[in-house]
Amino acid sequence: MKDDLRARTEDKLSPESVTQSLIQAGALLTGYELVKSSILDGVRDFFIIGFDEAGMTISPEYQKVLALEPKNKFRASVAWLIEMEALKPEHAETLERIRDHRGEVAHELARLLIDPDAGVDVSLLKDLRDCMHALDRFWGSIEVDINPDFDGTEVDLDAIRSGSGLLLDYLCDLSGLDGESSESKPRGDS
Repeated sequence: MKDDLRARTEDKLSPESVTQSLIQAGALLTGYELVKSSILDGVRDFFIIGFDEAGMTISPEYQKVLALEPKNKFRASVAWLIEMEALKPEHAETLERIRDHRGEVAHELARLLIDPDAGVDVSLLKDLRDCMHALDRFWGSIEVDINPDFDGTEVDLDAIRSGSGLLLDYLCDLSGLDGESSESKPRGDS
Protein backbone atom coordinates (compact mmCIF):
# COMPACT_ATOMS: atom_id res chain seq x y z
CA MET A 1 0.00 0.00 0.00
CA LYS A 2 2.82 2.38 0.93
CA ASP A 3 4.65 1.56 -2.29
CA ASP A 4 1.48 2.22 -4.28
CA LEU A 5 1.10 5.68 -2.70
CA ARG A 6 4.75 6.41 -3.35
CA ALA A 7 4.46 5.38 -7.00
CA ARG A 8 1.29 7.43 -7.50
CA THR A 9 2.92 10.45 -5.82
CA GLU A 10 6.00 10.13 -8.00
CA ASP A 11 3.78 9.92 -11.09
CA LYS A 12 1.80 12.95 -9.94
CA LEU A 13 5.03 14.94 -9.43
CA SER A 14 6.53 14.10 -12.82
CA PRO A 15 7.21 17.22 -14.90
CA GLU A 16 4.70 16.09 -17.51
CA SER A 17 1.97 15.57 -14.93
CA VAL A 18 2.62 18.87 -13.17
CA THR A 19 2.66 20.69 -16.52
CA GLN A 20 -0.65 19.11 -17.56
CA SER A 21 -2.21 19.89 -14.17
CA LEU A 22 -1.13 23.53 -14.43
CA ILE A 23 -2.54 23.76 -17.96
CA GLN A 24 -5.83 22.28 -16.78
CA ALA A 25 -5.98 24.58 -13.76
CA GLY A 26 -5.26 27.63 -15.88
CA ALA A 27 -7.81 26.55 -18.47
CA LEU A 28 -10.52 26.07 -15.84
CA LEU A 29 -9.80 29.40 -14.15
CA THR A 30 -9.68 31.26 -17.47
CA GLY A 31 -12.70 29.45 -18.90
CA TYR A 32 -14.80 30.30 -15.88
CA GLU A 33 -13.84 33.98 -16.14
CA LEU A 34 -14.67 34.01 -19.87
CA VAL A 35 -18.14 32.58 -19.25
CA LYS A 36 -18.71 34.83 -16.24
CA SER A 37 -17.78 37.88 -18.32
CA SER A 38 -20.06 36.81 -21.17
CA ILE A 39 -22.90 36.56 -18.68
CA LEU A 40 -22.30 39.68 -16.57
CA ASP A 41 -21.05 42.02 -19.29
CA GLY A 42 -23.40 40.64 -21.94
CA VAL A 43 -26.52 41.16 -19.87
CA ARG A 44 -25.47 44.63 -18.68
CA ASP A 45 -24.44 45.68 -22.19
CA PHE A 46 -27.80 44.48 -23.55
CA PHE A 47 -29.44 47.20 -21.47
CA ILE A 48 -27.14 50.09 -22.50
CA ILE A 49 -29.27 52.76 -24.12
CA GLY A 50 -26.66 55.41 -24.73
CA PHE A 51 -23.59 57.28 -23.61
CA ASP A 52 -23.08 60.74 -22.20
CA GLU A 53 -20.26 62.65 -20.52
CA ALA A 54 -20.80 60.63 -17.32
CA GLY A 55 -20.44 57.31 -19.15
CA MET A 56 -22.97 54.77 -20.30
CA THR A 57 -26.66 55.04 -19.65
CA ILE A 58 -28.35 51.78 -18.72
CA SER A 59 -32.06 51.20 -19.13
CA PRO A 60 -34.10 51.05 -15.92
CA GLU A 61 -35.18 47.60 -17.13
CA TYR A 62 -31.77 46.34 -16.00
CA GLN A 63 -32.89 46.89 -12.41
CA LYS A 64 -35.60 44.29 -12.99
CA VAL A 65 -32.85 41.84 -13.96
CA LEU A 66 -30.87 42.60 -10.81
CA ALA A 67 -34.04 42.18 -8.73
CA LEU A 68 -34.18 38.52 -9.80
CA GLU A 69 -31.37 37.83 -7.30
CA PRO A 70 -30.76 41.08 -5.40
CA LYS A 71 -27.63 39.98 -3.56
CA ASN A 72 -25.85 38.40 -6.52
CA LYS A 73 -25.53 40.09 -9.91
CA PHE A 74 -24.15 36.93 -11.52
CA ARG A 75 -27.07 34.75 -10.40
CA ALA A 76 -29.52 37.48 -11.39
CA SER A 77 -27.99 37.63 -14.86
CA VAL A 78 -28.11 33.83 -15.18
CA ALA A 79 -31.77 33.87 -14.11
CA TRP A 80 -32.55 36.46 -16.79
CA LEU A 81 -30.72 34.40 -19.40
CA ILE A 82 -32.84 31.40 -18.38
CA GLU A 83 -35.99 33.51 -18.75
CA MET A 84 -34.77 34.50 -22.24
CA GLU A 85 -34.17 30.79 -22.99
CA ALA A 86 -30.49 31.48 -23.67
CA LEU A 87 -29.50 29.12 -20.86
CA LYS A 88 -31.30 26.19 -19.31
CA PRO A 89 -31.87 25.74 -15.56
CA GLU A 90 -29.28 22.93 -15.67
CA HIS A 91 -26.70 25.50 -16.79
CA ALA A 92 -27.27 27.46 -13.57
CA GLU A 93 -26.68 24.35 -11.46
CA THR A 94 -23.59 23.49 -13.49
CA LEU A 95 -22.20 27.01 -13.15
CA GLU A 96 -22.56 26.77 -9.36
CA ARG A 97 -20.59 23.49 -9.32
CA ILE A 98 -17.95 25.03 -11.58
CA ARG A 99 -17.71 28.11 -9.35
CA ASP A 100 -17.14 25.88 -6.33
CA HIS A 101 -14.42 23.87 -8.08
CA ARG A 102 -12.90 27.07 -9.46
CA GLY A 103 -12.50 28.24 -5.86
CA GLU A 104 -10.83 24.96 -4.94
CA VAL A 105 -8.43 25.25 -7.89
CA ALA A 106 -7.60 28.87 -7.13
CA HIS A 107 -7.07 28.38 -3.40
CA GLU A 108 -5.72 24.84 -3.21
CA LEU A 109 -3.61 24.58 -6.36
CA ALA A 110 -0.55 23.25 -4.55
CA ARG A 111 -2.57 20.37 -3.08
CA LEU A 112 -4.08 19.59 -6.48
CA LEU A 113 -0.57 19.46 -7.96
CA ILE A 114 0.90 17.02 -5.41
CA ASP A 115 -1.98 14.97 -3.99
CA PRO A 116 -2.31 11.80 -6.08
CA ASP A 117 -5.99 11.57 -5.07
CA ALA A 118 -6.90 15.09 -6.19
CA GLY A 119 -6.88 17.00 -9.44
CA VAL A 120 -8.63 19.47 -11.68
CA ASP A 121 -12.03 18.21 -12.83
CA VAL A 122 -11.51 18.77 -16.55
CA SER A 123 -15.01 17.51 -17.34
CA LEU A 124 -16.14 20.93 -16.07
CA LEU A 125 -14.28 22.53 -18.99
CA LYS A 126 -16.68 20.74 -21.34
CA ASP A 127 -19.56 22.12 -19.28
CA LEU A 128 -18.08 25.62 -19.54
CA ARG A 129 -17.73 25.16 -23.29
CA ASP A 130 -21.39 24.08 -23.51
CA CYS A 131 -22.49 27.17 -21.53
CA MET A 132 -20.35 29.43 -23.71
CA HIS A 133 -21.78 27.89 -26.87
CA ALA A 134 -25.32 28.60 -25.62
CA LEU A 135 -24.31 32.19 -24.81
CA ASP A 136 -22.60 32.66 -28.19
CA ARG A 137 -25.72 31.38 -29.93
CA PHE A 138 -27.96 33.75 -27.95
CA TRP A 139 -25.84 36.88 -28.27
CA GLY A 140 -25.12 36.03 -31.91
CA SER A 141 -28.82 35.65 -32.70
CA ILE A 142 -29.45 39.12 -31.29
CA GLU A 143 -26.68 40.54 -33.48
CA VAL A 144 -28.15 38.78 -36.52
CA ASP A 145 -31.62 40.17 -35.70
CA ILE A 146 -30.50 43.80 -35.30
CA ASN A 147 -27.74 44.03 -37.91
CA PRO A 148 -29.08 44.89 -41.39
CA ASP A 149 -26.03 43.23 -42.96
CA PHE A 150 -27.72 39.91 -42.17
CA ASP A 151 -31.11 40.80 -43.69
CA GLY A 152 -32.18 38.08 -46.10
CA THR A 153 -29.22 35.91 -45.11
CA GLU A 154 -29.55 32.43 -43.66
CA VAL A 155 -27.31 32.20 -40.58
CA ASP A 156 -26.44 28.96 -38.80
CA LEU A 157 -26.76 30.15 -35.21
CA ASP A 158 -25.04 27.02 -33.91
CA ALA A 159 -21.91 27.99 -35.84
CA ILE A 160 -21.58 31.39 -34.16
CA ARG A 161 -18.50 31.57 -31.93
CA SER A 162 -17.28 34.61 -30.06
CA GLY A 163 -13.61 35.30 -29.51
CA SER A 164 -14.07 34.11 -25.93
CA GLY A 165 -15.76 30.97 -27.21
CA LEU A 166 -12.87 30.25 -29.57
CA LEU A 167 -10.38 30.80 -26.75
CA LEU A 168 -12.33 28.41 -24.53
CA ASP A 169 -12.30 25.80 -27.31
CA TYR A 170 -8.52 26.20 -27.53
CA LEU A 171 -8.12 25.85 -23.75
CA CYS A 172 -10.21 22.67 -23.83
CA ASP A 173 -7.96 21.27 -26.55
CA LEU A 174 -4.83 22.16 -24.54
CA SER A 175 -6.35 20.41 -21.52
CA GLY A 176 -6.81 17.13 -23.34
CA LEU A 177 -10.48 17.47 -24.24
CA ASP A 178 -11.26 16.58 -27.82
CA GLY A 179 -14.93 16.42 -28.61
CA GLU A 180 -16.74 14.21 -26.14
CA SER A 181 -13.75 12.35 -24.73
CA SER A 182 -11.03 13.38 -22.33
CA GLU A 183 -7.66 11.82 -21.73
CA SER A 184 -7.57 13.69 -18.46
CA LYS A 185 -8.89 12.39 -15.19
CA PRO A 186 -11.46 14.17 -13.05
CA ARG A 187 -10.64 15.22 -9.51
CA GLY A 188 -10.52 12.45 -7.01
CA ASP A 189 -8.97 10.02 -9.50
CA SER A 190 -5.30 9.38 -9.93
